[in-house]
Amino acid sequence: MESEAKQTVATTVTIRKRALLVEDYVPCQKIMTHYLQQLGYEVELAADGIEAIEFVHSKVYDLIIEDLGLTGISGKEVIQNVRTSTLNIGTPLLVWSAYVNKNDEEQYLAWGADGVLIKVCQVKELKKAIEKCFLKTRYHRKFYYQLRNFKKKWDQFLIEVETWKHNECINKFKFSLHEALTTLEEYQRWLNLNRNEK
Repeated sequence: MESEAKQTVATTVTIRKRALLVEDYVPCQKIMTHYLQQLGYEVELAADGIEAIEFVHSKVYDLIIEDLGLTGISGKEVIQNVRTSTLNIGTPLLVWSAYVNKNDEEQYLAWGADGVLIKVCQVKELKKAIEKCFLKTRYHRKFYYQLRNFKKKWDQFLIEVETWKHNECINKFKFSLHEALTTLEEYQRWLNLNRNEK
């Protein structure tokens, strides 16, 4: 009896992955939510672009699936917000659209999407697209977009530099350079840790 009292019950904690679905059309919301739940995701819904941006800047997601024809703010702006957010810069993002040709797909990828799904897809196509997204780690994606964002800031800095006073120019240069070097240093630490694990 005493041995029974000493036995501990092991509890299993299931960590569910969290997905943000950005979609304003109710039938598509239901279909994609069902698919994501089948794949083990807890789904949070943003019914327009403004709500999506609020979510992206306030919570961390494991996956974002987004329609582009949104009310309030364009799908492109939502993607740009994801790729500049502190919390989700490295989150895999799939565009889910009814109208996609090769040029569209290239444009969406250039904006910052990791893949493109055509409406209405099947759950197996969604699973395949998600698996493809996860071939690149969150850290690789994060550092890629940090450096890309830095390059944009740097290009803007070079355009504006001629109109600034000397001291202001030097201060902005120091900040930009510090930001870039910090990002590169963090990426190098991550690479070193990755090598040591192998």
